[in-house]
Amino acid sequence: MTPSTPSPGDDASHLPGTPEDPVVVVVDRGARVIHFNAAAERVSQRDGTEAVGRRFWELIPCAQQRMRAREAFGHILSGHAPPPVKVEWGLDAGNAHALLLSYTLVRAHRDTPPFVVCTGIEVERHPSWVTSASLGNADPKLSGIIEVASDAIISVDERQRITLFNRGAEAIFGYDQEEILGRHLDLIIPARHRKAHRSHVKEFGESDVQARRMGDRQPISGLRRSGEEFPAEASISKIEVDGERIFTVVLRDVSREVRVLEAERFLAEVGEVLASSLDFEETLASVAELTVKALADLCAVDIREESGKVRRLKVANRLPEMAPAAVVLETISLDRSQPHLASKALEAGEAHLHSAVSDELLREVAQGTEHLEILRSLEIESYMVIPLRARDRILGVLLMIATRGSRPFDAQDLDLAKELGLRAGLAVDNARLYQEATQAIQTRDETLGIVSHDLGNPLQTIFIALEALERSREQSGPKPDDRYLSAIRQSADLMHRLIHDLLELRRMEEGHLVISPKTDDLFEVIEQAVGQIDPLARVKGVLVENEIDRTLLPSVPIDADRIHQVLSNLLGNAVNHTPAGKRVRIRAVVKDRELRVAVHDSGPGIPDDEHSKVFERFWRAENAAARGIGLGLTIAKGIVEGHGGRIWVDSRIGEGSQFSFSLPLNLELGPGEGPVESGPSPVRWRI
Repeated sequence: MTPSTPSPGDDASHLPGTPEDPVVVVVDRGARVIHFNAAAERVSQRDGTEAVGRRFWELIPCAQQRMRAREAFGHILSGHAPPPVKVEWGLDAGNAHALLLSYTLVRAHRDTPPFVVCTGIEVERHPSWVTSASLGNADPKLSGIIEVASDAIISVDERQRITLFNRGAEAIFGYDQEEILGRHLDLIIPARHRKAHRSHVKEFGESDVQARRMGDRQPISGLRRSGEEFPAEASISKIEVDGERIFTVVLRDVSREVRVLEAERFLAEVGEVLASSLDFEETLASVAELTVKALADLCAVDIREESGKVRRLKVANRLPEMAPAAVVLETISLDRSQPHLASKALEAGEAHLHSAVSDELLREVAQGTEHLEILRSLEIESYMVIPLRARDRILGVLLMIATRGSRPFDAQDLDLAKELGLRAGLAVDNARLYQEATQAIQTRDETLGIVSHDLGNPLQTIFIALEALERSREQSGPKPDDRYLSAIRQSADLMHRLIHDLLELRRMEEGHLVISPKTDDLFEVIEQAVGQIDPLARVKGVLVENEIDRTLLPSVPIDADRIHQVLSNLLGNAVNHTPAGKRVRIRAVVKDRELRVAVHDSGPGIPDDEHSKVFERFWRAENAAARGIGLGLTIAKGIVEGHGGRIWVDSRIGEGSQFSFSLPLNLELGPGEGPVESGPSPVRWRI
């Protein structure tokens, strides 16, 4: 390729925009050359076909300058705007060309990889890189690159009059080149930012910096022809042409990226609100308030009651002037059998977006003159209706309105609103299920309390009559039907225990369980519990062994009656689950500043997946006998935790079960700290 030369009579050094001005090299992200213009060929004394495919800094003779060019290239790829790099490149009649090398990151399309335009400006000439005049005469490839770039490339003179406006700028701002060239840059800057922007450009022009990333300290915004503002990222560079500064801005519309981040932030806040309370009415009211801050100008929440009736729960508004209309919309009575803004979503359960709202539509959905006037006063630009769904049920709807002057809703907003509706619907459903469960538990507990209380009087009568019969039998001697009295006694004792457990559980859940610990003889409490269960154990043929050495048992503050209740429950369960001919053992150990007591049975064991359930109320093992209603372990857990201790189970199928509880020690321990008893035992102890 032969370097281009100016036509006879042309002065190349004074004609900006000729093929010799400036040096332009376009490279991909790997820094490999994909375009090498005529000026680059002239300065480097290289044919373009030789340069294409090589890393552009390899074409710079000086190693130190190559390193600076490479570092600057890395900065531009990472999103920074490096200052121009001065290099000496090539030979022309024995003289090196001094270039001021600048970089601009450009995208042809949003979804395609970017490329970098390297512009080498000869320091002695200061030619223009991109101006309206130079673009028309520049290398056709460079012109094409600038024109098809999806980023906006805009040049202005010192008076900030637009001299270059590429197709990317047309697409972003909505203006054609013909109508905006020569007009002031203020036209595409929001009014509130114009003064600061003019000052920024002036300050930059007077500085020694050749390029800068705009918005480093604060976000910047652009203004479309439609009047819509949008967030942007931009970098600015400057050059001088015949003593006049030319400013070039490469600007990118980041609306989509910002909206994605805002949507993620919004959903995160909504998630926190939905998780903060199980009062779904209060929660949905808070969601409506968040929605008008981030998404809509007005948000109405309608809830479908269990009866099927639809009730307006909340109307939130963003602007103070909308407050009177919001109050009316929240309190106005609507005939839900007639059309209204949310009727289709309530009936069909489908989210929908109305991007254009006409007065005819408002008349169709208005229910009376007052309702129509309120809807008209809102100046609705667009609206969305999102159903609140869960388990194939429509629980309500969210109505979101964008008014004139705001950005109308689009498909991206609808997707965000659908995600909001899904999360809110699940939260409403979970809250209702929780309320139903709580009400059911409360009703059951109230019923149990009433039954327990009402059973107490007739049971007391049974005990009085039973004691009278037993005394008379003592005087007259044993009789063959004494076994019936024994059965009545056992049944009455069981009924008394069940009633006691029900009342005890209710006291625990209401916070009325009283624990009065004092230093007491725990060994004596254990012996009493063993003595109480021993008759039942003998009948079953089970041996209960207390393997604790009383002399090594430390003093521990306890409520003796309550701990006796814990031991009775644990020993009773152990005896019930131990086969005839087997043993139940009690042991204790001091460890980690607490006394641990364990009751080990020789029963069938508890499956691993049921260990976490054993202390739940009304839980019973599948292989359990029909005695009890599953409250003993729940009550034991409440008592132990009331002492500041803990209770747990170790069990394996075929090896029996070991229930252990701990009591904190408040006394200084002496050399006796350690196992209280370590007698021989074939079982594995885990206390």
